[in-house]
Amino acid sequence: MIISDELIAESEQRLDFDPEAARQGLVDFRPLDHEDPERFKKRIAHVMKEAGDAAPIEYERILNNSDLMSINYFERGLIAALAVGRLLLRGAGGELLGYGTGFLVAPRLLMTNNHVLNGKDESRNSQIEFNYQINSAGKPLESHLFALQPDEFFYTNKDLDFSLVAVAEAAQNNQRALSQFGWLQLNAEVGKVARGEYLTIIQHPNGEYKQIAIRENQLLKIADQHLWYKTDTAPGSSGSPVFNDLWQVVALHHSGVPDRDRNGNYLTIDGKIWTDQMDETKIKWLANEGVRVSRIVENIKQARPDHPLIRAMLDNRWSALPVIVTQQATTEGRGEVGGGEPSVSSAKSEAPTPTTLGGFITTMNVPLTIAVSIGGLTPAVRVEAGAQPAATEAISIDPNYASRQGYSVTFLGAGSKRVPLPVLSAAMKKNAAENTQATGANRYVLPYHHFSVVMNKVRKIAYVTAVNIDGSLSHDIKRETDQWFFDPRIDRAWQAGPEVYDNNPLDKGHLVRRLDPAWGTTEDLAKVANDDTFHYTNCSPQHQDFNRNQTLWAGLENYILEHAIAENLKVSVFTGPVCDDTDRQYRGVKLPKQFWKVVVMVKHDTGKLSATAYLLSQSQLLDNLGAEVFSYGAYKTYQVPVRRIESLTGLKFGKLRGFDPLETPTAAPESVGFREIVTHDDLSF
Repeated sequence: MIISDELIAESEQRLDFDPEAARQGLVDFRPLDHEDPERFKKRIAHVMKEAGDAAPIEYERILNNSDLMSINYFERGLIAALAVGRLLLRGAGGELLGYGTGFLVAPRLLMTNNHVLNGKDESRNSQIEFNYQINSAGKPLESHLFALQPDEFFYTNKDLDFSLVAVAEAAQNNQRALSQFGWLQLNAEVGKVARGEYLTIIQHPNGEYKQIAIRENQLLKIADQHLWYKTDTAPGSSGSPVFNDLWQVVALHHSGVPDRDRNGNYLTIDGKIWTDQMDETKIKWLANEGVRVSRIVENIKQARPDHPLIRAMLDNRWSALPVIVTQQATTEGRGEVGGGEPSVSSAKSEAPTPTTLGGFITTMNVPLTIAVSIGGLTPAVRVEAGAQPAATEAISIDPNYASRQGYSVTFLGAGSKRVPLPVLSAAMKKNAAENTQATGANRYVLPYHHFSVVMNKVRKIAYVTAVNIDGSLSHDIKRETDQWFFDPRIDRAWQAGPEVYDNNPLDKGHLVRRLDPAWGTTEDLAKVANDDTFHYTNCSPQHQDFNRNQTLWAGLENYILEHAIAENLKVSVFTGPVCDDTDRQYRGVKLPKQFWKVVVMVKHDTGKLSATAYLLSQSQLLDNLGAEVFSYGAYKTYQVPVRRIESLTGLKFGKLRGFDPLETPTAAPESVGFREIVTHDDLSF
């Protein structure tokens, strides 16, 4: 998990009170009666200053421990949430290592924990993703990925467990301006919250969609550098902002103390022993700990006061409420932003006024118009006269390969539902093509949009491809005239090009089917992934009768995708050729006789993974290669145990064997049987 045992141990040493006793002691608790008089005086001063016309209501609520809130609490929260994003922590090779949470504290300045980003190298490889959340219809919104720029600014403090890093001005995936997400200001004054009050945390637990903790979250204790509170969080929540009821940031969430048994084992919410095979959200946390914002700002003032990004963070012209920087809207009520000069505004200057359309909030005036799509509404797409919509344009490749996230190991879920890439043998690694833009442990992985490829540079085809399929967001992208591209990240000589495929019955057979990664919140996003499948790294020589036959390769692929769409399933699929030494040479490459697939999903009835493997042969179609004439013959499809694929390829799929319905643990790999697939009813998921 991101929160290390060392960090948890430090928090445990600081926990000098009984969290449950403290929570019980807050029943019928009135801060006026128990809080330090000087601190309570400062707390009321903050309320009177920041709450505007609602100040008397807020004062009465604190005084009498009332749970009633002004309705503008939610409107303010929507604005504050804009500045909170999901951190994607990546290795030097671009591989996804984990998740965290971060939030903007100034224009182009992001804050998170030191234990999430503790150096420039980690930051340089990682990304921050804003708007990764679900709308009111339960559908994901379009998200925006920004590169971190630690060479421009990076500062960290291990003792206070915080890091600050510069962020690029435009998104990598769609050029969205960072300024549209505003920032949360850090107020160095004390007294922003009193013991017994409720806190709120906006977070991305375990890298999931943006969530908010608003229940069971009372402030239990105020220590010198930390706040202790009872709130539902998870390891991916590290780096989240902790708010008071006025949406002022009062702490940076960073750790907690788990419940343990006598032997020191972590306990789950239901009292069982937690293991690293379980989802980390199952851990029972006795109390959570955040670093006080006043201490963080005090440290920053002493350490880096003169940097322009820090000066903007410490600028006291603004209110302590969220600040939005955006363009003046030109089309009222449509959520379109553009035209005019950038404008800066604090949300305090005027209460946000929602504009509704069909029951969804599309804009907020604070006092200018800010596009806030929380109902799944997207700006209208303008199509000039004579132009075609983006989704029907010819195939084009995004030249920025750094923006590709690739296959996600947590696509089906965290913990026991993680599905890593298969592991290459030592011999396979010697022949694997290295990604020249990667230098880390996974330097052999070529990430694309929603899928990844590992290439065999000797055979000039892939060892394995891995794709994530989201049936609920799938788009049926029209196939235009094929145009194929070489991947510039590996040597051209390691990729079988048109010289292999021209003027013969060989197809450029997609390994990752073009429609499998073609999903997203918009059709344009789906098309980007669709087009990425037209890399030579993602094709293998396949006889046209094999590639196009609906009862074989294409038929199996169609069935998997249609099944995912019909049941709104998420599916991960691994595909590749069987590279056998007996494969016949043709035009400088060896033609694989067999291809395989491993399909992984979470079964609705059990909630557990299911892994099934398939083996398909084109050997009888390639009989007369010497004369470069292809004969037609019989060919069949088989479902086989996953370990049969391991035996044939040298790849290791780890725990997937245990989720295979055909697995027979006592049988030797050579004796594992085949199940012929005649119709789709023969498939066993």
